[in-house]
Amino acid sequence: MDRQHRLAALGRRLWVGTREGLCTFKDGHFFTEPLGAFSKTPISALAANASGELAIGTESGVLFLKDGKVTPQATGPVRTLFYEEDGLWIGTRQGLFNFSKGRLLPQPDAWRFGGVNTLLRSRDESLWIGTEQNGIFRLLHGKMAHYERTMGLPDDSAQQILEDDAGFLWCGGRSGLFRMARRELDQFAAGRLKKIQFYRFGKDDGLLRDDFMDSGQPGCFKSKDGRLWFSTFGTIAIVDPARVPRNPPIGSPITDQCVLNRNESGCGQNIVIHPRDENLEIRYTAINLTKPDQVRFKYRLKGLDDEWVDAERRRTAYYSHLPPGRYTFEVLAANSDGVWSTTAAAIPVSVLPAFYRTWWFLLLSISCAAAFLQWIWRRRVFTLRQAHAVQQAFSRQLIESQERERKRIAAELHDSLGQRLVMINNLALLALEKRENGEQNSSLREISSAASQAIGEMKDISYNLRPFRLDRLGLTKTLEWIIRSTASAAQIRVSTDLVNIDRMLPKDSEINLFRIVQESLGNIVKHSRATDVTVSLTLTGSKLLLIIADNGIDHWVPRLDP
Repeated sequence: MDRQHRLAALGRRLWVGTREGLCTFKDGHFFTEPLGAFSKTPISALAANASGELAIGTESGVLFLKDGKVTPQATGPVRTLFYEEDGLWIGTRQGLFNFSKGRLLPQPDAWRFGGVNTLLRSRDESLWIGTEQNGIFRLLHGKMAHYERTMGLPDDSAQQILEDDAGFLWCGGRSGLFRMARRELDQFAAGRLKKIQFYRFGKDDGLLRDDFMDSGQPGCFKSKDGRLWFSTFGTIAIVDPARVPRNPPIGSPITDQCVLNRNESGCGQNIVIHPRDENLEIRYTAINLTKPDQVRFKYRLKGLDDEWVDAERRRTAYYSHLPPGRYTFEVLAANSDGVWSTTAAAIPVSVLPAFYRTWWFLLLSISCAAAFLQWIWRRRVFTLRQAHAVQQAFSRQLIESQERERKRIAAELHDSLGQRLVMINNLALLALEKRENGEQNSSLREISSAASQAIGEMKDISYNLRPFRLDRLGLTKTLEWIIRSTASAAQIRVSTDLVNIDRMLPKDSEINLFRIVQESLGNIVKHSRATDVTVSLTLTGSKLLLIIADNGIDHWVPRLDP
């Protein structure tokens, strides 16, 4: 007989939902219950409340049966029903609904549920929602928490959920039956736990089948004696949580083997990693005779890892290219009940630096870099000084060349052209003495006067090109002479205070100082309209200070530092 029973207790009758409608079982006989137009409708879920109302889940919605009257409510394919004081929870293939006071209310984020397989209200007032392929949801005080395979569950399918008296949730799914501690689920929802620990039961624990029924409700039941009843395809699994053996606390893990660049060795008391060793593997284990395949591990490299690494059931830690330093490798183990070992297995790890990462090499590198930069700086300064010296030498040579040329021109003017003009002047004077004609005398006087003027201008030009007094009288006397000449020619008062500096300066510096004084006095006469001028030349140590001041419209003080 192809039937799938859905059971619910109501009064003294046993209600049975089948693929061919609703039946009751009483006094050893089945009786068909008339549902009018819905009499032959396949039934997927049954639930009853204290007021005698029976909710019937079908492929199109919910049928409410009370006092022989049937009231339909469209919701879509129903998979589970759960009555509470404030209404009826309805799990469908499209999500979760609540039917209260004649209104159907979809729940927030119902689209995240997908197909809802089972519902459970736990002792802490949480509503647990088992889905077809989206894991388990918990609704508590309006807040939603989600648990799925990536968070530690063995399966994203939850077909049946029950709670035992010890605070564990039992869930039947595609991968069998597994148990979780409700306190760990609460800690995960609060963000204090990163992975959920579970204990899985299979055929080795007495299950005949591990494929739990995924359609119809109720598919699981908790009896008054605390035993849990689960329906599988073809069998019923009965679990007595009080008789499930508890795992003894697990001892500290053991680090039994280390692998450096594929070379296996014992870990010993300390792991030393040389610069040539790039990859490190630390293998560890823990002794547990109850469910050894479900022992979990977490480890960290203290000094490098800020938090523990959840290795789950993996028994090897991998590290590569560790920075130099001293670390401590620690590993903890947990049994299948999620109880962690109280002490961690610890082993020191020393990573030796390569020579180019040692303090002495860094110090040497910094010293070499500093020396190289200093050499570059000195080389640059030397180059600049050398270029400056070449420029100064070139300028000095140019000035000396100019002065030599001026001296040559002055000498030629004085010795050649000057002598000829003197001869012309003398001849004109001699002719004046022998001639008495008035017109001829006037012409000769003009010739003599012009020759005298030419001689004076030639002397001025020659002196400006090269003051011969520098060579004959010295620098100090020459300066005094040019100051007196300027004062006499411009009719200004000049006060002087000159220190004797003859033979103290090189020839080129003497001519430069003379030119400065000459040019300054010339500018005063031409532009300042001054009546009083002061010229001061003092010597302090190796510094020569020249001050030329006037009372004209421009005041300036040139300085000379040889």
